Amino acid sequence: MTTTDPIAPARSRLARLYPPFATLILVLVVGNLWATRYRFNALTAAQNERLRFTQGGDAQRDASTAGITLAEAKMAEQAVTQNRITDGVRPQLMFTGNSQALAIMDHKDGDMITPQWLEILLARKSPDASPLYDVRLCALPNLTETELVIELIGAAEHQPRQVDVLLSGCVLEEFRGISVRDELMNGATPLWPSIDALVKANPDLPEAAQALKSAQPAAGTSVNQMHVPLAARFDDRVNAALDRRLPLFAERAKMQAQISFWYYDLRNRALRITTATARPVPQQPYQASLELLEMTLRYARSKNIHVVLYLAPIRPVKPNPNLPQDVERFRKDMPSLAARCGALCLDYTDLVPEQLWTNYPDDAAGTQGQRDFAHFTGAAHKLLADRLMVDVGPQLQNWAREIKAARQ
Repeated sequence: MTTTDPIAPARSRLARLYPPFATLILVLVVGNLWATRYRFNALTAAQNERLRFTQGGDAQRDASTAGITLAEAKMAEQAVTQNRITDGVRPQLMFTGNSQALAIMDHKDGDMITPQWLEILLARKSPDASPLYDVRLCALPNLTETELVIELIGAAEHQPRQVDVLLSGCVLEEFRGISVRDELMNGATPLWPSIDALVKANPDLPEAAQALKSAQPAAGTSVNQMHVPLAARFDDRVNAALDRRLPLFAERAKMQAQISFWYYDLRNRALRITTATARPVPQQPYQASLELLEMTLRYARSKNIHVVLYLAPIRPVKPNPNLPQDVERFRKDMPSLAARCGALCLDYTDLVPEQLWTNYPDDAAGTQGQRDFAHFTGAAHKLLADRLMVDVGPQLQNWAREIKAARQ
């Protein structure tokens, strides 16, 4: 006679439950340990170690090495200062672009980025050598045209207004995507009614409308009627509680970035993809980017904001990741768009010669034998600022006088 163990079914169920629970506990323990002890910055990990992002410097040192006065060096520091304090009278110049506007290859004492030089050079045209504009650096690595719309509206609707002139570096590389990073999208919540109104005022720009709608906090809901559902509020509270108590949750974005970085690094090695590998610009994001820029220019015109666009320099060396046909299309479409919208457009794609993109051999330590096609040296930043002063300096001076006269 066979006897049946009455506890066996329960043991069997426990045995089936053990692996997922054990895995969950292991993930939480190991993940929390990793999150508390390791910090990962995707931008730093992906960049060349010779690249430096300018966050201001030592005014005394910069003055002595850059051939400028101490007062001018302090002006340059203000151009990269967050939340710059203004007097409410001086015109505001918003300088946007991607990491090319922010970074310097092989930084030397006295090197400055283009917006810093521009503040100094404009001040030299002022009768009393005081700043002609408050230059406000609003560049972001990989800045998309969707993000530019949000940035401009935020500056225009700030009190007091933080933009009278928009000077924007247009980078062909950034016409490959139209996404909006989470931190910018979340910080722009008060702006969504204005963005929604802008979309409705431009029904002939459907690709731009779709890009902005996809970035809205509540997908498929008009931001003028937007409300936060109960489930979303509950989700926010749970996430906030977990962020406070579990480092694994608080650092999840950085951990995801690291995993993505590892994946792309492995993929690139396996497929032999390098910085010089040709990367065509897809038609859909390119067209959407053009429409987003047109929407930006229309908004600027409606707010009496003067606009100067320049096509960012492209490194003149082969092989090059930018296809000649993409560059040609870019150089043709951008001036035409600017002309239709009453903006100035300068073609600087060929401005920076090869020797100013880098001053070290391609096989130098830390470069993995690959060129940097996005960033150039401090001398190139000065060259770009000098050229801007030649091409639009007089116009910037005229605008500054008009703006000051209107405010006094």
